[in-house]
Amino acid sequence: MAGPVARFSRRSQVKAASGLAGVAFGAACGAPGAATQKPALSDAPVTIQLYKRSTMAEADLAAMLKDWNALHPTWKVEVVQNKSNLEALAPHLAGGDKIDVLGWYQTVRGLIANTGAPRLLEDYVRRDKYPVDRFSAKEIDLVGKSADGKLYSLYYAWGGNISATFYNRSLFKQAGVPEPPTDWNKAWTWDEFRDVLRRLTVKSGGVTTQVGINGYGAPITSPLVHSDAKWISDDWKKIDATSNELLTTLERWADTIVKDGTVLTSPGVNVGITNAEQAFMAGKVAMHTVGSGPAAPAKKFTEAGMDWGFAPSPKMKYASPDLQSNLVMLIKLGANPDHGWELTKHLIENNRWGSAEGRIPAISADATTWAREIFKSNPNARPDVVADGVKFARTVDKIKYHPLGDANEMYRILEPVLADIHAGKATVRASIPPLQGQLQAIVDRSPPF
Repeated sequence: MAGPVARFSRRSQVKAASGLAGVAFGAACGAPGAATQKPALSDAPVTIQLYKRSTMAEADLAAMLKDWNALHPTWKVEVVQNKSNLEALAPHLAGGDKIDVLGWYQTVRGLIANTGAPRLLEDYVRRDKYPVDRFSAKEIDLVGKSADGKLYSLYYAWGGNISATFYNRSLFKQAGVPEPPTDWNKAWTWDEFRDVLRRLTVKSGGVTTQVGINGYGAPITSPLVHSDAKWISDDWKKIDATSNELLTTLERWADTIVKDGTVLTSPGVNVGITNAEQAFMAGKVAMHTVGSGPAAPAKKFTEAGMDWGFAPSPKMKYASPDLQSNLVMLIKLGANPDHGWELTKHLIENNRWGSAEGRIPAISADATTWAREIFKSNPNARPDVVADGVKFARTVDKIKYHPLGDANEMYRILEPVLADIHAGKATVRASIPPLQGQLQAIVDRSPPF
């Protein structure tokens, strides 16, 4: 997934931010100077601190840093893992840890608002003529820039709530369902998608023994990549929980769960296995969406002897995966920012960091080469579907990245309501519009960013 939901109160946010007030985040340790030439860095021993939100196995860390250690044997990288949210990270920032590089999942807007810790990258980019245009401009604007448009972060790979959709070719054949398109421009319409899921759902004696799909990413945001629906306006200031576009989009996924009963989590469905990945491998689920990186589950499916392939996401108004970037930035507390910048560039190139986590490359031009290599052990995988998804990916709704959205109060309001809707206990049009006032009040008192 793009990242675990951080759960902390508004009070703890203020406390974390105020705890950083005494840290020297001023000009002395702010953006680098307006250097026009790249300084020659000494080979003298230094330790570069890399903090990251998720945990990787030692073997994967070694693979990620293998080239770096060969090129720079005196520049040691010290990795601190499992700093998964602001609650876990804030004590290290407040304590003055010399964090040079941070791997993160929320926007720099939120991190700046809550900590002031990110270091400006613009002088580095300008000095090195670093080609930022290789990244998605919309994604960089959403996650990597401050409110005034300055660049504070790049991203090293794609994660998300639906980075890929697997399908079981054998179950498709048994149901007489044609295989999914390979061209995103010819993706199923949403109605076609629902019809396919119905045909892939099997009942025997009134008991559901197989369903069409395991689920569809994150219920608050994933359906929205298919339409122009928005929880939050482009200027981050207004909630619209009453728009017909939003309600219709949420309704279409809710109907798939409740009315069609074609989802592993549909009311009354019990195929004997609750774990989505295991249910897919057991032939109880015909299609399986994943967040994070698709490489690790693909390896499991191939080793289990499954005949699987990748399918493009369906289309309401747009066909799009739910991809979200994994950020990498410099932190003002770092003792070695120039070395940190070199490490950042190194880990992005050749998808070194992303590959170690099984993720899709940050740079779109690398995606096809990566996908064909990673999935070559399964000649029927259709890897270009995953690679091409990067080109079609639409940015996630801003509620995911609002300081009080995914991290706290808005999600706490929306999650139980949507759970009731998907359990058949409530409806979208009766339950969502009344939340307008509560959600707007939260936005109105959130920190400016």
